[in-house]
Amino acid sequence: MKTCLVYPDLMKFPRVFDKVGGIISKRRSFLPPLGMLYLISNSSKEIDFIDNRISQYSDEELYSKLKDYDIVGFGGSITEVKQAKNVSKMLMNSGITTIYGGPNATISPDWYMNNFDIIVRGEGEITFEEVLSSLENKRSLANILGISYRKDDIIVHNPDRQYIQDLDVLKYPSREIIDLKNYSREKFTYLHLSPMDTVISSRGCPFACKFCSSKLIWKQTNRKRQADKTVEEIIYIINHFGTKSIYFREDLFTIPREWVLKFCKLIKSLEIEWMCESRVDTVDKEMLCIMKDAGCVGMWFGIESCSNITLQLINKQITIEQVRKTVKNCNEVGILCGGTFIFGFPHESKEDILSNFEEAQKIGLNRIGFNRLIGFPRSELYEFFIREQLDRYNYEGIIIPDTKYLHADEVTELGFSKFPEIMKYNVSNSEDFYVTKK
Repeated sequence: MKTCLVYPDLMKFPRVFDKVGGIISKRRSFLPPLGMLYLISNSSKEIDFIDNRISQYSDEELYSKLKDYDIVGFGGSITEVKQAKNVSKMLMNSGITTIYGGPNATISPDWYMNNFDIIVRGEGEITFEEVLSSLENKRSLANILGISYRKDDIIVHNPDRQYIQDLDVLKYPSREIIDLKNYSREKFTYLHLSPMDTVISSRGCPFACKFCSSKLIWKQTNRKRQADKTVEEIIYIINHFGTKSIYFREDLFTIPREWVLKFCKLIKSLEIEWMCESRVDTVDKEMLCIMKDAGCVGMWFGIESCSNITLQLINKQITIEQVRKTVKNCNEVGILCGGTFIFGFPHESKEDILSNFEEAQKIGLNRIGFNRLIGFPRSELYEFFIREQLDRYNYEGIIIPDTKYLHADEVTELGFSKFPEIMKYNVSNSEDFYVTKK
């Protein structure tokens, strides 16, 4: 059976999103979709792939490219779901079986049961392969763990599939089937050497921040690959793709400590630059020194707020004192560090938001990113916005909320007035409409 996987294009947003930022890149510059490339490399089937963020086919053009396939699978996040839904319905009407997977599908499968034949929940490598085999051999879907589907107009949610405990049984993602020149590989953030490529050493995050949906996907687990196997993949992409630097694009790179130290010992001889994402409470000065010596040039920290009250309310489980100490350590060791901050939490007043802006610039970070709080399904704050009727704007399940003291537009304008280059969307991707509840 002919099968194709599709990463849909970004959807057009209402103009009310124009100054929000944080979803649409100002430049159409993307990292390779390693999740979908893992599905392809770990399947015994021949699978074609279209990254429509790159191709930018319209719905009708994409349908035309896909109408001769037997099975079409869609991935991506909620920011690409509109095209996935539209094209899937066109394909279903033509008798083609469609599948939807990824984080958005995992979190909200019921939302999309009318738009796709099968929803793959959670990690997809084993589940997707079993679905393809069942469809190919016309077998029942009843025994496949981790899927949702309709049977006689009844929605069936099969039990969850357990996570893959040994991530090293998976083959490397199929980078060879895409043209890497179409992706961000040039001098990325802190990395001076190009081409840059992304690697994943772990899956999941053990923390439970109230604004984040990760815990719904990974159940607060974190699984690491073996340090030596991770380095073997880096050697592989150096040899096959000319990689000069690495961005570890994952929830939390710096745990457990013993793993990081072993990894640093192994990667040091490669003399390759790398950067990662971390939490301020998972690194110490000794560890930072070892990382620096092993080629780490930069780190991003999710800090979110300079207020201990806010940090406690959002269950971040760090303090601003820890932030200052870790940033100081990074500066002394010589690792560049950036921090991302969120504003517009439900309890915040105008004075709270302005104070966060001001204090964030005093910490000593090399780079600062400000994100206006957006509600993504189905984090604790997302449910709170709906319950407390703070969901001012809602488009395709994405909420721009009020705070208890400020209209959503006032919150957005505060950020835009202070940091227009950070906050503004690519307006050409917007449309002349918006959805408001009130």
